[in-house]
Amino acid sequence: MTAEPRASESSVVGPVRERVRALVAEDLYPLEYRVWEGPERAGTMVLLHGVMSHSQWLARLAEPLARLGFKVVGADRRGSGLNRRGLGDAPSSRQLVLDLWRVVEREHDGEGPLFLIGWCWGGVLALNALVEPGTADRLAGLVLLAPGLFPAAGLQRALAAQDRPLEDRPVDQPCVESPIREEMFTRGPWLHDFILKDELRLRFFSPRFGRILREMGAQAILELHRSTLPILLVMAERDVTMDRERTLRTFERLRRAPVTIRSIDCHHGIQFEAVAELVDAVTAWVRRLGLRDCGLEPAATRT
Repeated sequence: MTAEPRASESSVVGPVRERVRALVAEDLYPLEYRVWEGPERAGTMVLLHGVMSHSQWLARLAEPLARLGFKVVGADRRGSGLNRRGLGDAPSSRQLVLDLWRVVEREHDGEGPLFLIGWCWGGVLALNALVEPGTADRLAGLVLLAPGLFPAAGLQRALAAQDRPLEDRPVDQPCVESPIREEMFTRGPWLHDFILKDELRLRFFSPRFGRILREMGAQAILELHRSTLPILLVMAERDVTMDRERTLRTFERLRRAPVTIRSIDCHHGIQFEAVAELVDAVTAWVRRLGLRDCGLEPAATRT
């Protein structure tokens, strides 16, 4: 494997401002999300979080990317994070996709390339975003960070065990316990001082959302095989939430999309344990794409 160029200190363009913004979805649901932005613009990167998490969990990735010149958008899913109405629920998979594109349309003005970066279940949402006609043409590529396409067998069993006892519960009631435990994300200070103290983390979701998860998981696999977009897959070597072998095998066998695979020695929460390596992987991949309207210096011209 060839050595990747590292993001140099000279690439840093200035201080980053974090803002919380709001808009109204098509069905009048009030959506809030985060934006990190520096004084220059090399493009837009939209971060998609997992089931339990929300956009603040990705701040450690967002801030250095924003310092490099990207506008970074943390699109909180309805029913999670900043969006407390209908906690742990969603009306449909399509509505979640429409929510995402509504945020993108608000924040991406066409200046520079547009990327979706999905971590954990956010990778599933990123692939489902391709379902809407014409959307793939707007994207320069996908970054999938420890994507939840193939959950570990233990997680699948834990989730399936809850199906029958919940058959008589309201479809929108958050009564399904997340099979992912906090200690699966990371260890040490980020676990004890951030994750376990985060009152916004989603520990229960609705039976309807559970069905949406399964539906979107299947659709994500279909879109993965159909897509021709460049993909960066970043795997966590100590990840216990996913079937790593099946994930790697699937991406290695893709024939339509150009795929770059990186592996980092860390747990599932890559941004907590290896943010510098993660930023280097993302920026090196963007440089190799050779996008003319991206402000990052192409790797071939670096000294």
